[in-house]
Amino acid sequence: HKDGFGNGKVCEVRGSEAINKQPEKCFALQTPEFENIPECRPLCRTDDLWSYPARLQFSGCEGCLADKHCSCEVKCKAGFNFAGGLPEGNRNCSQAQLQLQAGIACIKIESQKCLLTADEELRASTNIVSCSECTYGKDCRCTAHCKPGYVKAPDSPDDGAKQCVLKDVPDTPDQCSLATTLEECTTKTHGGKVCCWQAETGSADTPRCLPLNDTKLIMQFVDNDWYPKCGRKQVAQLEDFPKCVKACTHRFDKVPGVPGFKYDAEACGSCIPGQACACRVTCDENFEWVGGGSEGSRSCERDA
Repeated sequence: HKDGFGNGKVCEVRGSEAINKQPEKCFALQTPEFENIPECRPLCRTDDLWSYPARLQFSGCEGCLADKHCSCEVKCKAGFNFAGGLPEGNRNCSQAQLQLQAGIACIKIESQKCLLTADEELRASTNIVSCSECTYGKDCRCTAHCKPGYVKAPDSPDDGAKQCVLKDVPDTPDQCSLATTLEECTTKTHGGKVCCWQAETGSADTPRCLPLNDTKLIMQFVDNDWYPKCGRKQVAQLEDFPKCVKACTHRFDKVPGVPGFKYDAEACGSCIPGQACACRVTCDENFEWVGGGSEGSRSCERDA
């Protein structure tokens, strides 16, 4: 009681002799309440996952609860490679962040065409056939042979059929973050990783060019195009063509009316000016040299 009981106390144990007036209020030993009140948790949201249906594959993400383990698995679809951002795998949400985040950057696996880069000198010396439409991983009918009057230089790649193969892109000394344009970024490799260009960044402190698999890379669709755009650690190139050089010329096949004259047409037709030559001219069997140029080796010198 606010005015106190017989002993001056405002609160006394029920049944006490000091309670000499009607209490204003007593504590209830039992209180009424509903039984089995349900515990409610918010559902995780999947809006972000559905933002990239063409590139992202996810499963087990519907019906997940905040702050509870979720069986949601996220990865790049077949035909796409992981480029960066959050790693592929499990996703969960919390009451503070209900969105199941994609957070992943997937880039399309493009078929690589072999570019034919043949300068005038190469085209002048080499017959190049069906080499402009080769794609890595597919049959290529490209062939390269030295033209008549030219021979394959020593230690040169063989002539004949050429396939479209992958060749490593050499490392560049500068870090990806120093690139300022898309072209500069996607032609760099640094520390064994290709560089990737973002259309936009989340903050002014984040470079637009980052190494592959960087956690700051994000997937974006800007101006009807997908980002990031990444370079290649390996590029498709045709196998090396033979180096064809001018051959020594001769007129041994034009020697008229000289019985018994003998030479090796293949050896004499494959000599290189200024180098040792396997060409030999001799008298045939049952003939004896009697004059003119001596029998033996023949070679030619470079033009002055």
